[in-house]
Amino acid sequence: MKNQISLIVVEDDLDEQQLLKEALEASGHFSVINMASHRNELMKQLDSGIPDAILCAYHLPAQNG
Repeated sequence: MKNQISLIVVEDDLDEQQLLKEALEASGHFSVINMASHRNELMKQLDSGIPDAILCAYHLPAQNG
């Protein structure tokens, strides 16, 4: 689909990550370009490009969203 919003999903629960990815992409409006389990992983991913948006869990290990 044209004009999809690119996203990175930040969620420490891998099952939740997958569910979010599937639900968002099924809507046809979003393209999940990457997923991260914590802030440091996200920061490394941002070095290779910035998405349109970041969907971040509020409670994360070590640092909250």
